[in-house]
Amino acid sequence: PLWRTIVSFLNFTFVTFVLATLGVRFIFPAISLERTGIWFICSSSFSLSKVMKIKYYTNVIMAILILESLLILSNLFIKTDPQMYVLMPVTALFVAASLVSINLGLGARFPQFDETNPSRIAAGSGGIVAALASIGYVGISIIILATPAYHYIISKYYSRPVNHLMILIPLIVFLVLNTITIIFPLRMGIKSLEQRDF
Repeated sequence: PLWRTIVSFLNFTFVTFVLATLGVRFIFPAISLERTGIWFICSSSFSLSKVMKIKYYTNVIMAILILESLLILSNLFIKTDPQMYVLMPVTALFVAASLVSINLGLGARFPQFDETNPSRIAAGSGGIVAALASIGYVGISIIILATPAYHYIISKYYSRPVNHLMILIPLIVFLVLNTITIIFPLRMGIKSLEQRDF
């Protein structure tokens, strides 16, 4: 049971890194691929803010479906601890929302409207920034979540008293981090598009 819990946490780390790389490849180029459609949107009553929100919610739904299905299926195979089995999919919701926001926001901040190939857009300087930001976010999140996971493991499998503070504080920090990574990149992307002359 101890090793199953450890492996399930490592699996969560791996799956979030996979989503981070998928986000750079498929979500980051989303705004750049609009190309001439951006001019049409700007000349209509349909605002760029609405376009960004529609793209955000659509991509979040897809990211959640991918992340949750991978986590649930892999945890079934691992036969992970019931508490971890419930907590990981909940945590994954925040991770999916943040990674989509980072990639979509930076995609709007560093668009390449003259490029038609999504892989070339993702391989550009903006794509590299998005990849580093995504991997950095995942790395920081895993470090934060490792503390409550560690204290949970030692309290359950080594019969030590539960340090509620060491579980609660990292979770609050994780929520604050995700609030920033969900709101800030999207706002930055919308503001950058609105300042452009199409």
